[in-house]
Amino acid sequence: MCAIPFTYTANVYFAVVFIDLCKVADSQVSMHLVDGLKYIMEVADKFDPEEFDRLTEWFAHHLSNYRYNFNWHEWNSFAEQDAPTFQKLFCRDVLARCCKLTFVDSLKKELPEPLHSLLPPPVQFAVPEDGAEITEQLRSVITGKDRLPPPEVVAKLSELL
Repeated sequence: MCAIPFTYTANVYFAVVFIDLCKVADSQVSMHLVDGLKYIMEVADKFDPEEFDRLTEWFAHHLSNYRYNFNWHEWNSFAEQDAPTFQKLFCRDVLARCCKLTFVDSLKKELPEPLHSLLPPPVQFAVPEDGAEITEQLRSVITGKDRLPPPEVVAKLSELL
């Protein structure tokens, strides 16, 4: 998973293997994963940036398969640090990747209050003032009896925007 410059298997392969191993009855894998994660947090500053990204991607995927059920309170101290540290960066990156896998509001319900500051800002969609008019014009050329072929729809879209 952390072979540099590239790995021969997809990161999702490792995530599925770990998830399946954690689901095996009487398995100690989940306890060892927690211990491994604590170690990763201790030595996060020694990782190559690519390895760092792969680990945050894997962990976010792993958490998504367990409905983000995790002992988040252990990360409160990282969120409260003033200086940017690799531990805080790891937490922020994991949470940002989790937000890509679920709704931010549902993730906030699982997180303690101090970790909310590490969540990415909400996405703001810019809608022009005449957005409703443009939407109606596009709807008329995409659907109904005035429907246009795709190349003309693209031209109309370019014209409107």
